[in-house]
Amino acid sequence: MSQVASSALGIGPQTAMHLAERLYTQGFISYPRTESTAYPASFDFTSILAVLVHNPLWSNNVRILLDAGFVKPRQGHDAGDHPPITPMRSATEESLGTDAWRLYQYICQHFIGTVSLDCRYTRYVTSYLANHFYHCYIAFNSHPIKYTGY
Repeated sequence: MSQVASSALGIGPQTAMHLAERLYTQGFISYPRTESTAYPASFDFTSILAVLVHNPLWSNNVRILLDAGFVKPRQGHDAGDHPPITPMRSATEESLGTDAWRLYQYICQHFIGTVSLDCRYTRYVTSYLANHFYHCYIAFNSHPIKYTGY
């Protein structure tokens, strides 16, 4: 989380950990000091999604997951200490403040992404040999998206 907060959100590692600990003590996320990315077999994904459905930013996506079904995340790394950082309660930017909200938003979107279908696309490659004498070769690649994923 610290690396993502630093590189993608522009929040330094110390600040990110301070914000994460505040989110944890206020009940918005699970324990933040973990490197685990694997969920236990008994993890209740449905209850977390039921919490996230109340936020208008991602409620449509979460409703689809609850109605159509979600994907259990692939094997991750189990550090043996705690499950991955998970949203536990719905929040707004007004209730958290800008930087804490950005971190919370990342945690929520990451969780939604882990239980969403992968992006699916079709790859088309079209090649032309325009002139054998000049060895002119042209190739076109196309990747139309069938399903965007999250």
